[in-house]
Amino acid sequence: MFLKVTSQTVDLSVDWDVNNNFSLSDTLEEEISNQIATLPNTLGFIVIHQGKIVSENYYNSEQENIINIWSVTKSFISTLIGQAIDMGLLADTDSSASYFFPDVDVEYLDQIKLHNILSMTTGYSDGFGYPW
Repeated sequence: MFLKVTSQTVDLSVDWDVNNNFSLSDTLEEEISNQIATLPNTLGFIVIHQGKIVSENYYNSEQENIINIWSVTKSFISTLIGQAIDMGLLADTDSSASYFFPDVDVEYLDQIKLHNILSMTTGYSDGFGYPW
């Protein structure tokens, strides 16, 4: 697997191009139908390949809609961590948080592992709470 890492600016206010000739479209739609569309809380799913939409579907009587997606950054960070592991840039999800923040002198960081951060099991409480 080759991964080309580049920096490019994407204007999110512009409509995405759609690739209606994606070679794996039938297989992709079948997997989405079997694995994702049947999930009770799935409202929609978009797959983008090489900068173009190859699949876009909405489920459970939902239409394209802007909704709050709480904590979506965890999904992006988890994906990036997985890519870093695949690329050999990160070897171990048992690395402590202090490894990633070497200039921060907080003893508690030694006790928190990367997998704890990704699974929200750090035991850390900041006292702010959430609206629910």
